[in-house]
Amino acid sequence: MKANQINTISNVSLKTVYVDVMKEDGSFYTQLPMSYCPLWGVTNEKAREYAMQQLPSLRGTKFKVAINNNRNRFKN
Repeated sequence: MKANQINTISNVSLKTVYVDVMKEDGSFYTQLPMSYCPLWGVTNEKAREYAMQQLPSLRGTKFKVAINNNRNRFKN
């Protein structure tokens, strides 16, 4: 890598997206804030892994994730 490429990468700040976790039947379960580097982006696979790290009780259950830019303001 060149020096200017390294400086560009080091100057990028983390962004936040919200991962909506829904039960198998489609009902809303919770929303998790997730930080990511915009150079690499976020995929559904990464969001699913993040949800399982944050909520270990989801392991072995069927759930869906959606990436959202808006934070929900209502209580679960």
